[in-house]
Amino acid sequence: LMFVGYAYCSLFADTWLFDGIAWSKLAAVGPPARRHGTMVYDTARRRLVLFGGENYPALFDDLWELQGDTWNELALPNPSGRTNAAMTYDSARGRVVVFGGVVDLNNALLADTWTLGYFPLDLGETSFSSLRDQMDRTFAQLANDKKLDFAIDLDPDLPSSMYTDDKR
Repeated sequence: LMFVGYAYCSLFADTWLFDGIAWSKLAAVGPPARRHGTMVYDTARRRLVLFGGENYPALFDDLWELQGDTWNELALPNPSGRTNAAMTYDSARGRVVVFGGVVDLNNALLADTWTLGYFPLDLGETSFSSLRDQMDRTFAQLANDKKLDFAIDLDPDLPSSMYTDDKR
């Protein structure tokens, strides 16, 4: 898969797919034309992610993803606009990682690192009494060491459980 093109001083906003034999242009409408952006495939979410680039004199700080033949701009806090950044997918942590890049025409180099993580919720039922017991195991000894009174009281009108993601 390839996004963009540059020929005879013109930038294109084309998306092309190579099937092993020939290139074909996808009809996808997506990011504005640019060069020197960076892309990576997010294997967990099965999407191609595009960040940054430039169309002189504009530097892009937008983040796009391509799923199938549909581009979507992600409305997230992004790193500052830049060109020539390095981007990879960290499969161990399930995150897209962006490093560095060039921020202006004087070739000022950046050395910052940004991660884009996707954390799907895994909702399950958790009882308030088990949550209380967990908090007691976590903090009772610390409170005792500091000679502090520590108690967790549950309101009698509280339901017996709630739905939450235990990992967060």
